[in-house]
Amino acid sequence: MAKLKDQDTTDANDANDSQDPGDSVKTNEAHELIQDNVERHDSVSEPAPSGNGFKLVFTSKKFRIALPILAAVGALVLVSVKPLQYSLLNLVSKSSVEFVVVDDETLAAAQSTTVSIGNLRAETDKNGRAVLRGVPYGSNEYRVTKELYLTKTNKVEVALGTNLIGPVKIHSDGVPLVIKVNNSLNMASIKDFQASVEGSKISARSNKMGEAVLKLPTRDKGSIKVIIDAKGFNKAKYETTIADAVSRKSAAINLTPEGRHYFLSNRAGKIDIYSANLDGSDQQKIIAGSDADDTQTVLSISLDGQRGALISKRDNQKGPNGQVIPALYSIDFAQKTIKRIDEGAPSFGIVGWADSTKLAYTVNYNDYNRSDNAKLKTADIVSGQLNTLYTQKGYNNPLFYPEDPGHAYFIQSDPAIESYGIISVDLATKKAQRLHETPSYEIFHGRPYYLDFIVDNSSFGLSMKDQTVQSITTIKRAQNQYYKSPNAQKMAWIENRDGKGTIIIGDSNGDNGTAVGKGVSAASIIRWVSDDYLVLHAIDQGGSADFVLDVGSGMNTKISDTFAPQAFGHG
Repeated sequence: MAKLKDQDTTDANDANDSQDPGDSVKTNEAHELIQDNVERHDSVSEPAPSGNGFKLVFTSKKFRIALPILAAVGALVLVSVKPLQYSLLNLVSKSSVEFVVVDDETLAAAQSTTVSIGNLRAETDKNGRAVLRGVPYGSNEYRVTKELYLTKTNKVEVALGTNLIGPVKIHSDGVPLVIKVNNSLNMASIKDFQASVEGSKISARSNKMGEAVLKLPTRDKGSIKVIIDAKGFNKAKYETTIADAVSRKSAAINLTPEGRHYFLSNRAGKIDIYSANLDGSDQQKIIAGSDADDTQTVLSISLDGQRGALISKRDNQKGPNGQVIPALYSIDFAQKTIKRIDEGAPSFGIVGWADSTKLAYTVNYNDYNRSDNAKLKTADIVSGQLNTLYTQKGYNNPLFYPEDPGHAYFIQSDPAIESYGIISVDLATKKAQRLHETPSYEIFHGRPYYLDFIVDNSSFGLSMKDQTVQSITTIKRAQNQYYKSPNAQKMAWIENRDGKGTIIIGDSNGDNGTAVGKGVSAASIIRWVSDDYLVLHAIDQGGSADFVLDVGSGMNTKISDTFAPQAFGHG
C-alpha cells in the first residue's frame, strides 16, 4: 500500500519503542539460564578456576544453549530501531519518492516545478508529478521551487515500499489571470491546453473545466506575452500587462487547428502563391509569380496538403510559333521551392491526385492528326519521374472522380480511333480496358463509385470498384464530385439548392446526406484538411475566395480572397 507523508518536522525516532512481548520472554529465559549456571557453580566446593575460567564459561553447554537466544534478542532489538534499520538498508539499496505539487489557491497541477532532496532533483510534468530516484532511506529534507512561487522545504521519512508525497501545496504572490481557450473554426471550448509566460518557466495547465489560472509576474511593468499551446492546434500568443490582467481578470483566446492552406493571389500585381492558417491568419507569400502568368495559371494541392502542382508560363518559354507556352511545376510548400518537371507542349491540364505524391495530368499538342496529340501522364511530385499512360490522336479530356483516385475514364466518340467506346485507365499499372463498346453522350455521376450512362435509350451503370457495367432501371441525373474524408467515413459533395452551391455530408457510401454550412455558395471542393474540416472555393459577384467549413457545426470561416482563372482581377 502506498505510503503518503508530508510532515512539517522530522518524525520522532522509534528507538525507544516498547519491545514485542515475545522479545521479553526470550530475554528472561536467557537470564535464568545464566543465573542457574552461576548458582550451581557456587554450590560446588572446588577451587576457583585458573586463567582458563572464561574459556570454561564460553564452552559450557548452557552457554551454547543461551547463545542463539541472545543472538535472536540482539537482532530483534536491532530491527526495532529504525535508524539502524535504515542504515543497513542504505548499504545495499536506495528508494524512490514521487511528489505531487499543486497551486495552493487553485489546486491546479504545478508543472515545471523543481523538486530536490540533497543533490537529487527532478521537474514536475503537466500533471504536477515528479519522481526522485536513489533517495536514501530514513529522514530526508525536500525542497520545492518554482519561478514566481515561494520556496517550500519540509522533511519526509523515506521507507520501504512506495513513497508518495503530496499534494504539496505551494504559494505564489503573482497576479492571477484565468485563461479560457476556444477553437476558432467552431468556437467550441478546448479543455486541454497549457499557458506559459514567454521567456520564463511560469506556466499553468488547464483543469477539467477548461480553465488555466496563470500567475503573472508583478515585477514586469511592460507587455507580457502569454503562449497558449494545445495538441492539434497552432500556438497562439496573447499580450497583456499587469494592469490589464488586474482589471480584466480573465482572457478568452482562440486557437486554430493545425494545417495550412495554399492559394493563388494577384493582390501584389503578379499571380503569387500564398499560405495561411485555416482561419486566414498569418498569410505569407511563399512563391513569387512572374509577369508571364495569365488566366491559364492553375494551382492544385496534394491530398495531404504538403505539395502542389502548378501550370504556369512563369519561365516565359516559347513554342515553335513563338508564343509563350506553359509548363508543369512541382511545389514543396514546407521548403517553399518550385521545380519544372514537364514542358514542351502548348497545353497542360490537371486531372487529379492518385495519392499524395502522384499527379495525373494531360498534355495536348493542338494537332488533331498527330498520333500522340493527347496524352494522359502521371508525375511523381517528389522525384519528378514522369510516366505516359495513354495516347491518342484527336482531342480528349479524361474524366476523373476523387472517390476513385486509381482510374481515369475516356469517352471515345470517334469511330476512327481504335479504342472506341468507354475506356478506363489504371493510373498505377497503365492498363487500359474497354468497359463498353459504344460511347455515351449522356453520362451522369449522381452516386459515389458509379457512372450512369444512356446508350440507345438503354440505361447502364459503371461500377468504379470492380470496373464492370450492368443494365440499370433508374438514373440520378447529376454531375457531382464526391470527396472521401481521410478516415473514409464521410463523403462530401455539392448540390444546387435554392440557387446556391450547398455542401452535403453523407456516410462512406454517400447515403444519409445532410446539408451543412450557411452563407456561402460553394463552387468547388478543394480538399479535406482532416476528418472535421473541409476547404472549399466560392465565386460570386464580389470575386472568388476560399473558405474552411467545420462539418460538425456547419460554421464557415473565410480564409482569403483568391485569384481565379475565370475571374482575373479578383484576389
